[in-house]
Amino acid sequence: METRSRGAGGRVNGLSGAGGASGAQEGNEGLRSLRVVAHGDPAAQGSKKAFKRGKKIVLVEMDEGLPAWRAAIEAAARQAAGAEWETIDGPVSIAGEIKIRKPRTTKFQDHPAGPKDLDKILRSIGDALTKSQVITDDARIVHWCVRKVWATNLPGLDIDISEIGGNHGMHN
Repeated sequence: METRSRGAGGRVNGLSGAGGASGAQEGNEGLRSLRVVAHGDPAAQGSKKAFKRGKKIVLVEMDEGLPAWRAAIEAAARQAAGAEWETIDGPVSIAGEIKIRKPRTTKFQDHPAGPKDLDKILRSIGDALTKSQVITDDARIVHWCVRKVWATNLPGLDIDISEIGGNHGMHN
């Protein structure tokens, strides 16, 4: 289990412990935070294909890996939160990394600047956190600070979800 301390403004000061662990913490002001680590190939949400079935048009997500990706995030979030977690129904900030499997050939060696679109990956994360009942609705996410990086080991995500009280942690 990882441990963290929060200083002024709720910022994380330290990190120690075994890799791959996640968990809930409460800051100095009673604001909660949660680290979620999920493994799997990140999937985009929002691009759809249209099919005609009989007289109906059916829309299907283009990324076939979306159900598995969202399930991995949901399971990791539930485990990190634990049985006593109360769903956050207020503004949250999410920071961290999405780790993308590096293809054999890529135009961008240092950064994953190609598909999949970061904003569409964030949609899938927000919906999975809502379904996992970590947050009541992805509309509660008022700040994202998440980047795509090449996975050096397993693809997936490593994010911190922080409850925001008043204007803490936000810049005008």
